[in-house]
Amino acid sequence: MNTSFKTMLSIFLLTFLSYGSAFVTVGPAADNNCDYHNLEDAYNDADPFVRVTSNKTVNPNFTFTKTKWITGGYSSCASAAAGDLPNGTTHWLAPFDNMTTVDINTPDGSNSIIVLDRFDIYGGVNTAEFETGGIRVRGDVTLTLSNSIIRDHESHLGGGIQLSGGDVSVLVLNSVIKDNTSLYGGGGVSCTNSAQFTLMQNSSIRNNEALGGADLNLEPGHGGGLYAHSLCQASLLSGDNNDLFSVDNGVISNTAKGQGGGVYITGGANVNLTGNRNHPASIIGNISNINTTNVIIGGGGVYIQGNGNIPSDGSSFRSTNGRIEFNTAKHAGAGFGVTSGGIFTMKRADENCWDNDKCSSLSLNFVTDATGNAAAGYIYDASTASISGTYINQNNANQAALFELNHVGYLKLEGNLIINNGPLGQPFSSELIDVTGNNSFGSNLDFSYNTVVENNVAKHFYLHGSSQQWVRIHNSILRDQGDILDIDTGNIDPDLMISCNYVHEMDSINSATSAHPNFNQDNFNLDPNFVNPANGDYHLSSNSLAKDLCNNNQAQGQHKDLNGNTRGYDDPNIVNLRGTFDAGAYEDISTDIIFKNSFD
Repeated sequence: MNTSFKTMLSIFLLTFLSYGSAFVTVGPAADNNCDYHNLEDAYNDADPFVRVTSNKTVNPNFTFTKTKWITGGYSSCASAAAGDLPNGTTHWLAPFDNMTTVDINTPDGSNSIIVLDRFDIYGGVNTAEFETGGIRVRGDVTLTLSNSIIRDHESHLGGGIQLSGGDVSVLVLNSVIKDNTSLYGGGGVSCTNSAQFTLMQNSSIRNNEALGGADLNLEPGHGGGLYAHSLCQASLLSGDNNDLFSVDNGVISNTAKGQGGGVYITGGANVNLTGNRNHPASIIGNISNINTTNVIIGGGGVYIQGNGNIPSDGSSFRSTNGRIEFNTAKHAGAGFGVTSGGIFTMKRADENCWDNDKCSSLSLNFVTDATGNAAAGYIYDASTASISGTYINQNNANQAALFELNHVGYLKLEGNLIINNGPLGQPFSSELIDVTGNNSFGSNLDFSYNTVVENNVAKHFYLHGSSQQWVRIHNSILRDQGDILDIDTGNIDPDLMISCNYVHEMDSINSATSAHPNFNQDNFNLDPNFVNPANGDYHLSSNSLAKDLCNNNQAQGQHKDLNGNTRGYDDPNIVNLRGTFDAGAYEDISTDIIFKNSFD
């Protein structure tokens, strides 16, 4: 049975069937109304459902090998038998040290479904190599954890949950995975060998830690929240709109001694962070503490490590309506780091959301070192990043405030509002974006339809090194301070094109050199006439000449604007310069009575 289908079936069963089918009850020895006083005896019963009282602590010492639904939190066995709804949780304690608290290993082809609902599962200690003290899931099974807490386990791999195998799926609903530790990786969760993991509804992976060992080469301590390896498929759907310091849901406040404070991805694993129109999915407040001399990229929020081949192994992270905020690294890459052919993608969905300027947010990430770099993201070694329709705000590092591209790194920025980014403890960041080329390994940047304002940087695009960089800056608005271009590439001119932009200065553009002929066209040092910049509204006013300024021939935009509007609306009141496309993050459709309210 397909694991996705089994996941949906589990949700259906959880909603409709658990309170009306054949069941047995488990409670303390003093409760004579109970069918059993031991969970293993109830598990061996033929009835598929088990109801456990909240005053019974279970510590089973057996392996789950078949379909079973176990619900805790009942006030008594009589209440459970009467069909009353549970109103608490049941403690599930590890039976001994050096054991797994919940061990699941179902036979191949069994298509098993196991549900654990309303349990506080805690206290397992098992730090033997690649073992977990928490929940281990193998075989052919979908495990649903609902209304539960998985906490205070000590492990070697996968502090709270360890899942492995192509027929394994774990679904976490309205549950918290917290305060667990691991040595090797995955302080909260380890997902390997094509397993599927889903975090959804009001759930969180929080305050877990990948400790690392004495030798970080052997026990690296990657992935404070989630360690995704070997074709793992993970979906993170939980988040909320709360203020930064009161968030409840998502991947929150995890720490890694190594890389990937929140999430670490490698071995062809794929992780999707997916919010909806009502709330984001969140990776917030995570920390990478990597501090070795040969590794500078932390990936405080997310770290993606490909295998370095061309093509790479497909290790990837994709965010839609995601919130990657307030993550920390020591040296570089606080929001994310991607290397060795990995792929990072971040965008908003087309439909309106809870805050239509911030459906997707890469903000408030910071690098703590005095020479820190790339607070938003570091793209290295033939890796790619594509960020569109995203609010990029208040990221702080003293060198490149936002991004560094190095060793054939590629970054595409389209339709973003880039605002208030800058240094951490000095007057200016050295640059906004660093594009480095070394020893015939140039990096490449596509920059189109972005609005860049109120950033505290000495320069915006710093092109340097001993190889040619390919940089395209089109259809954007840069109303900031500091030079736009600073080119230091020795005897090699960059392959630079900059056209159809509203800018705050032309000197650095006019003095630039490029291997591309006619690289500087239709750039204007003019006020774009924003609606209300003093109050953060950077839409174009009705009389802005940045409207209908450009065509899409060079920019080759692929996405809608920051508010989800289709680009290229032809305002009948504006004379077109190059075409019907507005410069900057927003396409003004205010004169379109059909589409301005998102009616098709």
